[in-house]
Order: sequence, then C-alpha cells, then structure tokens
Amino acid sequence: MGEIAQLEVQKRVAEKGWFCSKPSMDGCRYDLVIDDGKKLHRVQIKYSDSVHAESCNSFRIGLRKRNGGGNGQSQRLYLESEIDAFIVYLPRSGKLYWLPQDVWLGKGEVCLRILPSENKQIKNVTLAQPYEW
Repeated sequence: MGEIAQLEVQKRVAEKGWFCSKPSMDGCRYDLVIDDGKKLHRVQIKYSDSVHAESCNSFRIGLRKRNGGGNGQSQRLYLESEIDAFIVYLPRSGKLYWLPQDVWLGKGEVCLRILPSENKQIKNVTLAQPYEW
C-alpha cells in the first residue's frame, strides 16, 4: 500500500512539473525529496484507509515510526529536523494531502475531516480540504 501511495505522489510531482528523488539507502526518515523549483522538501508518505471510529467523514493518519524489530518495537514521533511534511494518499477519494509541520509536529496521529461536523463543532477539528494537493 505504501508503494501505491508513493507512486501517486510521484505522479502528482510529475503533473506539477516538479522533480523528486528517493534516498539511496534504507533507514532514512523521509521517503522522497521533492524539488518544487524553489525549495527541497523532505516528505514522508502515508497511505490512509483508516476511517475514524466516530465519523465516516473523517480519516486518521498514524504518524509514529516503528524502530527495531520483534515484540520490543518502540515507536517515536517524527521530528522537525527529520522531515518537512507528510503527504497522505486517501484511496477512497484518490486525493493527496500535503500536511506541513504545524499540522503534525508533536502528534502521534492526525484526524482530518472530509466534511464539516454536523454539530458545527470547530474546536479540535482539522478540515482536509485546505491540505488537498
């Protein structure tokens, strides 16, 4: 699934006339470096088919990276110095979302809403639309 998401991102990069590069070795915290002609962006790519338990109009993105192997795996958050953005592929809509650091920094998970909440709640609600890429 991660490969599918990465191919979707590479396709979008090409459509924009930008360039991307992959790290030549495993173990890097980012999946691609995207060159938009002005800046290089280290991005981690995520595939999200996870519907939030409380709403079918939202989806979750797990943002922790597993370290180590076996049962003793630890998980840690991504740091500001490691990546510049997450790009999330949502297969049910075919859309990509570019999440800058202010959306995910210090969080283990982000939940994005596709539609505004029916009860008009806005506190602690992050709409997906502004991040469509």
